[in-house]
Amino acid sequence: MRRSILLSAILLAAGPASAQSDPPAPGVIDNLAECLGVTDDAERLACYDAAARSLVDARDTGELVAVERDDVRELERESFGLSLSGVGRLVSQLSPLGGEAEPEEALDRVQLTIESVSEYAPGKRRFVFQNGQVWDQLAPDRIYLPRDPSGIEVEIRSASLGSFLMRVNGVDLRVRRTQ
Repeated sequence: MRRSILLSAILLAAGPASAQSDPPAPGVIDNLAECLGVTDDAERLACYDAAARSLVDARDTGELVAVERDDVRELERESFGLSLSGVGRLVSQLSPLGGEAEPEEALDRVQLTIESVSEYAPGKRRFVFQNGQVWDQLAPDRIYLPRDPSGIEVEIRSASLGSFLMRVNGVDLRVRRTQ
């Protein structure tokens, strides 16, 4: 069973101030956790019933959203190279319910497959990948590509000062994501 992570919609809309401190746990989750301390069986059942109703109500009104960790990792891969500061804050705040997150390596490179390549300026190429991402070569570096480069695997990795390098056919090209 895949782990689910519960997030408050307030957390999603939170500004930079909340990103600097740990967000408070959503009240409906705290209510559920408080039921663990109830010793009387009937009272504990009533507590869990009330907490479950609160969770369902919060989900139905959009105040609480469930996000699976695999979906967050996929979002990271799909948004690699784009400036999405809100997503970065959201991802950094995620941890499994009731415990510490297992350490995960920061995403610093992706493997992509070329769908097509075109020249958008003299010596500069635009790379379109099978997942829909589009990256532009920033400097007119020479590189050999076959007439039909579709299917070629490349690696794009983070470089210094927020830049990116794409390794294609053994050559590193400075690139920028445009789509």
